[in-house]
Amino acid sequence: MTTEEEENTQIVCNSKKALIYLANQGTVGFHPWLSKIDDINKPDKVVFGLDPA
Repeated sequence: MTTEEEENTQIVCNSKKALIYLANQGTVGFHPWLSKIDDINKPDKVVFGLDPA
């Protein structure tokens, strides 16, 4: 949400090359898939990354 005084810039990552660039810039946070090996497609935990300004 923005006001008239603020600007909100968002990046579109639509290629492997762009994803690699963003990861190298430290802009992508990687979180592991939180499931057990017995049922790999059904995670049993969730992580919320709250990064206050």
